[in-house]
Amino acid sequence: MPGKKYRADDERFETGEAVASSGTPIFAGVPPANTNGAPATRNAGHSTSDNVFAASAVRITDAWLNDCLPERDWLLTRTEGGERIGYLPAGKVGMLVAQGGVGKSMALLQLAVAVATGSTWLDTYSACRPGRVLLAFGEETEEDARRRLFDVFSSFPRALREAMSRAVRESIVLVPLSGKDICLVKDGEPSSAHNDLMTFARQCGVLKLIVLDPLSRFGGAEAETDNAAATRFVEVLEQLTTLPGTPTVLLAHHSNKVSRAVNAGASSANARGSSALTDGMRWVSELRYADDEERSSLVLSMTKTNYTRWEEDRNLRRGSNGVLCGVPKLTSTKLRTTDERRAELLRSFKEMADE
Repeated sequence: MPGKKYRADDERFETGEAVASSGTPIFAGVPPANTNGAPATRNAGHSTSDNVFAASAVRITDAWLNDCLPERDWLLTRTEGGERIGYLPAGKVGMLVAQGGVGKSMALLQLAVAVATGSTWLDTYSACRPGRVLLAFGEETEEDARRRLFDVFSSFPRALREAMSRAVRESIVLVPLSGKDICLVKDGEPSSAHNDLMTFARQCGVLKLIVLDPLSRFGGAEAETDNAAATRFVEVLEQLTTLPGTPTVLLAHHSNKVSRAVNAGASSANARGSSALTDGMRWVSELRYADDEERSSLVLSMTKTNYTRWEEDRNLRRGSNGVLCGVPKLTSTKLRTTDERRAELLRSFKEMADE
């Protein structure tokens, strides 16, 4: 359809070229569309489709202002008081930050299983619907990946394992890439590895989630040292969200040294490297030790969100096999010293003795 123009005198839209109240065309440099809806050519070999702004521009209609908004699509939600609360939006790029060895790879593998089976993540967040997951481990060998998956799958009760087995086998595409050149951006442009990833992801069918672990293997050195390179890397990641299924793209990333200090709190500034990495992500959470003495106690903190309400910290427990589980809210605690924990245990023992 032809464009529309705004007449300031009667505040109506009419068919024609968009103009401002001064009478100057809003898109003066962009040729109007032909009557059949196709862009008109400015000259041979050049059309408005070559202009990224013209091709991406949208018209704000009356429906935008007055109709009910469509419900946002979520990858993960949680339920509180009968209300479904969005936690991780679908079709966006996000990041899970932690220092090495805390458990971010295991947490993301557990997320892959939750999405593939339509189950819960960390005993708190529900996958809205089951779907296929592409899980690319940049630092793992096939044996390492197999061991991780075995530990996660074995953590479920036998009855659940039997019900989940087929979904895990058919819906998780596991790609161990240790030793491979998988940097997605080189010299500021999408690399051959990026093209290979896009092609392979399309072959995987409709995807709900793509996990890239860790960012350093896929982003390259400049993504962590140069803000312009980091922004370009995020743009390349956003292209993955346009694949069939509009998948969420999550990266594992390391925290910086300052954030690892004793009693350092969670912050969006704790991600290592360029601030543009965090700025470009639409969702960031941080996984950290609850204290430096009990390494099995962890805390998951949301540190950045563009489309959800803020979440309170979630306390987690890491088992001997590295699998993470949620600590029930009523028994979870904020960060405490060892003396405080011992004092609480003593009080509990005394109360039981009195009974």
